[in-house]
Amino acid sequence: GIGSTGLPLPYSETITITSPLAPAVVVPVVVTQVNGSGPPAIQGEIAPLLNAASFANASTLLENGSVPSVSPGEIVSIFGTGLGPPVPLSAQLDSTGRVATSLGGVYVYFYNQPPEGSCCEYAVQAPLTYVSETQINCVVPYEIDQMGGIPGSLIFVDVYYLGAWSKTATPNVKLTAASPGIFTDMGTGVGQAAALNSDNSLNMASNPAPAGSIVQVWMTGEGQTSPAGVTGSVTCSEGCSTVSQIPEPLLPVTAFVGGDPATVVFYGEAPGLVAGVMQVNVLVPPYTRSGAASLVITVGSNSTQDGVTIAVK
Repeated sequence: GIGSTGLPLPYSETITITSPLAPAVVVPVVVTQVNGSGPPAIQGEIAPLLNAASFANASTLLENGSVPSVSPGEIVSIFGTGLGPPVPLSAQLDSTGRVATSLGGVYVYFYNQPPEGSCCEYAVQAPLTYVSETQINCVVPYEIDQMGGIPGSLIFVDVYYLGAWSKTATPNVKLTAASPGIFTDMGTGVGQAAALNSDNSLNMASNPAPAGSIVQVWMTGEGQTSPAGVTGSVTCSEGCSTVSQIPEPLLPVTAFVGGDPATVVFYGEAPGLVAGVMQVNVLVPPYTRSGAASLVITVGSNSTQDGVTIAVK
């Protein structure tokens, strides 16, 4: 390949280190392109992002929408090639205690105008929770609310890795108020929800929740919160003395278990996790049948994916 300096790669040279106190040392140097597949390539022409909980393309939530939508604070997955390092890396905290926006040489930028020259004059960096060669998980910055400011605004998303850009030519995501998805036990977006029973034990087929008890579930895509979300912050990292201190989405949250309305006992940003992950405590209706009961959570007018269940007895 050709490097950013115009040199053909791989490029070999030597560096000679001299010192009056020791013999000269000659160090061979070979420059190669780490992401050998070329610049980062986001999968899909206009559909690079999926909800990291549901793996659903949220464009189905938008009337006549062909571009996938994202909401402020949503945890999203980007798939492609040459996106990051060969050895996957997980989230790290920066010096301010927030989830870092740089991980293994990877950055993800959200911006609302085409970049001129090198990206990006109007860009906001996304906190990174996972990076690899083929997948990035990141948090949609809450600042996208200010990039056009209304649902339906078109936004660009680009990946930067070790000097190379994915260079999106046209807007590839659309802003929406909420794009909810429930995290599941197997990380596939369907099946058993990642949930806890009221005694904090795992909810699963061999340990179902009694009908009439509370089940705790986690999701993302709830949108802007009150107080306003802080990009990359860890909820209640310095402690929350009362439940009222926990940010909650601006939009109302409702739930259905087994197709029936269920009382939402609590909803708000999940303590100890990055802002953009919401905890919802649902009271299982007392007449719910035993077995795998469907779970749907609605934020505003948008609902979570089909096929998610909790275990009930």
